[in-house]
Amino acid sequence: MLSSIIGCIGSILYGLALVFNSPATLFICRVLIGLSGSINLFLEYYAVTIGKKKLKENINTIWAIGTLGLGFGPIASASIGYIFGDLLGLYPQNNKLFNTVTIPGWFMACLYLTQAVIFCFAFKAPTKHEHAVYRELQRKQMPSDNKSVAPISMIDVVVLGALLFCIFAAGVGVGGIETRTAFVAQAQNEDHTSDAIAWSWNTNWTGLYLGLFFTIFAVGSYLYGKILKKARVSNRCWLMLNVSALVVSCIMFFDFSGIFPSGSIALWSVGFLIFGLAAANYRGDAIAMALHRCPNHWVSTYSAMITLCSSLGRATGPMGATYIGSGYMHQSVFASLLIGIFGAAALLMGVLYKQLDPSR
Repeated sequence: MLSSIIGCIGSILYGLALVFNSPATLFICRVLIGLSGSINLFLEYYAVTIGKKKLKENINTIWAIGTLGLGFGPIASASIGYIFGDLLGLYPQNNKLFNTVTIPGWFMACLYLTQAVIFCFAFKAPTKHEHAVYRELQRKQMPSDNKSVAPISMIDVVVLGALLFCIFAAGVGVGGIETRTAFVAQAQNEDHTSDAIAWSWNTNWTGLYLGLFFTIFAVGSYLYGKILKKARVSNRCWLMLNVSALVVSCIMFFDFSGIFPSGSIALWSVGFLIFGLAAANYRGDAIAMALHRCPNHWVSTYSAMITLCSSLGRATGPMGATYIGSGYMHQSVFASLLIGIFGAAALLMGVLYKQLDPSR
């Protein structure tokens, strides 16, 4: 309930940000919205109650819901913008900011309010017995009640750190490609200061494009979770396969306009499709492996570190996807940066491949 209320307040302020005309207000809004979605609490609760060994089978299925939200947002923004703008003629003074700030803000506020009402009337408070069961499960993971816990080895620390970097890289990739795709789709050929490709779409078409692809990513992540339940392949193999697919897909983000002047949309879309599916699966694999490898008494702290690295990646990706100095980043530089960060993640996983053995 508290997280829903905080999210609702943050979303309302976000929807009013254009009225206040204050970047500080936008920053505070994003912080409040971030506080309302504490993924680390979910990861800890899931690891404690369901069991860390089952994360491999279930995390991607659950993570698909979050990816679906990334697709639902742009579609909702585009649909509302089309209804109020194209059909009713109620164009705001700044259509682009209205579609990317005002509409999402008020829409999220409605969702958080609906969530609060559902929590209030449709959910029952846990019984005393359920509280006792969870406290007992949690107690077994606390170091003060588990004196016989063996100290963690240095190689385990290195592996856990490497997996955090992989999660950070996934955040950079998702945030970066989402932002860069929106920029490429809406950019006018005469607007940017580099020779990056530009599709000259409006915000409605861009929202539908992003929404469609993220919906595909969500379905792919859900089906991938189903495959993991049946496949007898270790998580480390899937992790290496997905990070390899990420590196290969980034090649399609280079500026080939001189070779394929009319095929940039198709080439980018193919790369975006492969990248998005691989990134969604790669992130789930890394999180499941990280929590499985994490010692029981580190679960609370480590799940918070997972959320921190993912959030830092999501914040870093959009910054690296658009601006460098006073101009836009060159298309090929953006692709090279993605190849660099995922290449480093692949190298880490290759060096530590034996230590990633799930039986450890």
